[in-house]
Amino acid sequence: RLSLLPLILLLLAGCRSYDGEKVRKEHAAEYPRALLTQTEEALSQREALSLEDCIRIAMANNLDTRSAAIEKRIARLERKIAFANFLPAVTLDYSHYEFDPQISLPLSDTETVHIDKVRSLVWGGSISVFNPATWFLYGMHQRGEEIADQVLLYTRQMTAMQVTVRYFECLTLEQMERSLVADVEAADAFCSDVVAFQKEGLASAWQADQAAVNAQARRAELARTQRMRRQANYALLTTMGLSPLAEISLAGQTPIVPPQGSTEELILEAMLNHPSLQIADRQIAIEKEKVKIAISRFLPVLGAFVYHPDSIETSLMPSNQWIYGLAGTMTLFDGFANVNEYEVARERRKQSFVAREQTTLTLMLEV
Repeated sequence: RLSLLPLILLLLAGCRSYDGEKVRKEHAAEYPRALLTQTEEALSQREALSLEDCIRIAMANNLDTRSAAIEKRIARLERKIAFANFLPAVTLDYSHYEFDPQISLPLSDTETVHIDKVRSLVWGGSISVFNPATWFLYGMHQRGEEIADQVLLYTRQMTAMQVTVRYFECLTLEQMERSLVADVEAADAFCSDVVAFQKEGLASAWQADQAAVNAQARRAELARTQRMRRQANYALLTTMGLSPLAEISLAGQTPIVPPQGSTEELILEAMLNHPSLQIADRQIAIEKEKVKIAISRFLPVLGAFVYHPDSIETSLMPSNQWIYGLAGTMTLFDGFANVNEYEVARERRKQSFVAREQTTLTLMLEV
């Protein structure tokens, strides 16, 4: 009876209400501060960041890259889970019963057995002997792990590309801003000269107005460029996984030289090495394994088992037995579900081929 107390306390703890507003307030208060600390630590290593520095920081902090790395580890663990189907499974079942009042079982006119406690302990084990679906399932998870590797590589490449594009965009806008600052200074000086000439009678009023409008247009263009530069800096910091509210200083760098070669050669190289096509190839392999699994639904499944029960009660001697044998299952009729699953698997295999062709055409267009 006392053993019920921990169970009751556990249930009461699980019934505690969820305060969503409190959780949101705590996250809103803690996350910006933690992100700013992380940003200051990353940016304090260099006064002016080069492109390599920005890419290195993005590889360590970009959320898409970190998520892809987690997916890779999950895929590896799922493959290990699938491999467990080849290994034996061992179980242990234990039960204990107490009767109050005692159970009385008459054995004869003069003998009666009284039972007040019964304990049961059963060791069990099983292993698959013939189940083709387990092999195909394991093959699917192997391809899934390879896809996760390619997804991580692709995500890193896309992150590096985004950092590169935004890095040079920031540098370009900085140069434009410096040029416009000089233009604004020149326009203001010219406007001042025209106004002075007007006072001396050497220029008309419309000329002074035109000079003032030109200076105002230069200042508006400078403000627009400054706003675009700040937005580009925010985008670069976000891609790097840092706080967009921080200030960043970039070192000037020569633009990247594009690869040389004809369009056909570049397309061929992309088709041989691009991660998206590597992923499409493995997706086709997974769909082929699914077709094999659908075929295996028509085959019997055999398994071996062994049990060793050990039961003790207050009035009888312990039993000591071994139970072992083979068990088989075969689907005779399930409403043609297995037939339709096979047809669906074949159609999805065709769809995976079409998806790879779509990916190939998109890649050719990008090249």
